[in-house]
Amino acid sequence: MVNGRQKGAAFERQIAGMLHDELGIKFRRNLDQYQQKGLDDLTPDQPFPFMLELKRYKDRVEPGWWDQICSACRSGRNANDAFPALIWKLDRQPINVRIPIEALVVLGRDDAATHDPYDWRYTATLSWGDWIMVCRELLSCTKQS
Repeated sequence: MVNGRQKGAAFERQIAGMLHDELGIKFRRNLDQYQQKGLDDLTPDQPFPFMLELKRYKDRVEPGWWDQICSACRSGRNANDAFPALIWKLDRQPINVRIPIEALVVLGRDDAATHDPYDWRYTATLSWGDWIMVCRELLSCTKQS
């Protein structure tokens, strides 16, 4: 029998390592997530454009997962005004990432900080590689500001 918490923790460590390899940003597991609501699963050591919720399951995606990370992003704990990102992997499937359409709209906009917010119910599901590209672009936009 598979221990779900161990499976989730291993996935968090895997994603933290992959993010460091891809972006050079260190992430640590947020162990307070088990005691408190409204926290992300991985915490970066520098400003990052997304708050992360990670899920590793056998064969299903639950609608409440997106609501969970959106609630965390709307809480006072979102100091960087980050977008929500739901990263999940099902058995024998690639990693997928759901982000709000708003994160794509602000790419390349000079007025990104002053635009009207979008409804986070409108989302895009990206492959891991496509999401990493979006992260790089958003990070480069914030470095120029």
